Amino acid sequence: MTRMHCRLTTLVLAASVAWPQLARAQQPITVSGTVNNETGQPMPGASVALVGLGLGAMTDDAGKYSFQVPAARASGQTAILEARRLGYRPVQFQVKLTAGTTISHDF
Repeated sequence: MTRMHCRLTTLVLAASVAWPQLARAQQPITVSGTVNNETGQPMPGASVALVGLGLGAMTDDAGKYSFQVPAARASGQTAILEARRLGYRPVQFQVKLTAGTTISHDF
């Protein structure tokens, strides 16, 4: 093999290893789950949000929620995922925000 061919092969191998990590780092985080009351019944109309980030969603009639965190807002930091509804005490859960991942948590 020529020296140029070896360098090109090394570059192609390095790119093929690094590409999946780069692509994943640019993908949003999906946060989803279900909110139930103390008897296990779904809680429609509950608010689920990442405290201090201004991102979240309301639960549907089945108590399910889902929202996305842009990759630019996820740098591996921890955040508090909070569920709240009028008449109930807020419940919190600590999560790690890593781009390209999925966070699933039921309250």
